[in-house]
This record gives sequence, structure tokens and C-alpha cells, in this order.
Amino acid sequence: MRPQITGLLTHYPQVEFMVESTTPQAIELQAGILLKRAMAMAAPPANRAERLADATSWFAAIAKGNQTKVFNFDSAEGALMAVSTDRAYYSNALVALAAIPTGAVQRHFEQLAISERIDPAIRELAARELAAHIQRHGLLLQSSQVAELESAWRSAQSPELATALAAAVGALKPNAKRVGDRFQRATIPNP
Repeated sequence: MRPQITGLLTHYPQVEFMVESTTPQAIELQAGILLKRAMAMAAPPANRAERLADATSWFAAIAKGNQTKVFNFDSAEGALMAVSTDRAYYSNALVALAAIPTGAVQRHFEQLAISERIDPAIRELAARELAAHIQRHGLLLQSSQVAELESAWRSAQSPELATALAAAVGALKPNAKRVGDRFQRATIPNP
């Protein structure tokens, strides 16, 4: 068979001919050749930023298309959290994280939204994605984290951040009395 596909093998260096094997060692030996060649052809570290941008973009597109039942994001949760504070990737990373129904993601959104050391644009998007996550997957935060979120909402300086945090607090589905109390305490920001 190998002579029949020689053209294919020379035209596509990522394709390898493997002989059917019955032992794991034989398969490992053949796969090792393919893996060594693939590692040699791997993109250099200089392309890391481009690869991260592509990956987060694809994750966000899959999340927006509600395709997470087909493509499981669980193994990417940590990597998406790691790049969620980077100005170049945060938007797509946060959108992708919102599709992962874990308490860790909700806590991450809450921490990003309340942290004053984080870029305001990231805080605002994290608060909006937190609101969407709560509506989609239910409240997974502890009461102390809810209190921190409410405190950050009350002390927010920019109207945009205050609005995003208010949406997250509103997603907690407070009762009518609590909503009325909040409106009574709310201050009108200066234009």
C-alpha cells in the first residue's frame, strides 16, 4: 500500500503511513516518528499570540453558537481563565468561559468584576458575563461573594461599570422589597 500513497505522503508532510499493528509498542514506535516530525514543524513561540487569538476566537464562536455539547470546554477552563485578564484576549475568553457551567467560572467572573486592579473594560465585561452566567446556570456564588459584588456595585465610580454590576446583582433575582430598597438608596450619577 505504501507505494500507492507515496505522492500523498510527499505532498502532505503531516500525513504518515502506519502499518497495522497489534502491540502498543509497535504503534508507539510508529506514532513517535509522526510526533517528532509534527513537533519539528510546530509554530515557533513568536506565533504564540496569534495562536492564542485564534483559539480564543474559536472558543467564543463555539460558545455563541451553543455548540458546547459537541465541543466540551471543561479542559480549557483554566487556560481561558489565565488569558481572561489579557487585553488582547479577554473578550473572547470571557464569552467562552460563560458557556462553562461551573462555580469556579462564576467566582472568576465575580473576582474580575470587583477587583479595582483589573482594567475597567475587563471588569465591565466580566460583570455582564456574570449576569448572563447566573441567568443561564443559576447562582453558584457563596453569600460572602454576593455581598462583595453588591458592595462593588454600590462603590462603582463609572456609570458603565455600575450598570454592568447592577445587571449582575439584578440576576440574583432579589424580591420586590429588596429591589425597592436598592432604588431608594441609589444615587444619581452626575452626567
